[in-house]
Amino acid sequence: MESGCDYRGLARVHLVEPITPTESVRAISDWSEGLVYLVWITGLTGARHPLSPDLKGFVERVRVVTGELLAAGFGISGPEQAAVADGVIVGSELLGRAAEADGIEQARVFVPDLRRGARRAR
Repeated sequence: MESGCDYRGLARVHLVEPITPTESVRAISDWSEGLVYLVWITGLTGARHPLSPDLKGFVERVRVVTGELLAAGFGISGPEQAAVADGVIVGSELLGRAAEADGIEQARVFVPDLRRGARRAR
């Protein structure tokens, strides 16, 4: 199935959430290119500090049916969450830190911490 992404040389990235049925995860994985975006929470985006115990099971369930990398987003606030998937997609937490008085320094510390967490996942 071709899409506008194909014509522009962009990879198709599709989202999966914890309530997505396994058969749908398999189809979404087939449609995705390069990675599958794991939506960790239902509702609004933004950092969530406690890591839900169900997320590890969610990641394992998706890994069973895909060979794609798994990038987690929606609720990422630290390296402990980054350690569960292959990578993370961060917006709200990074913007919040950047808005602080020493925002550049906050970002300099935060991003490498996330990278170390993601490396632990591999």
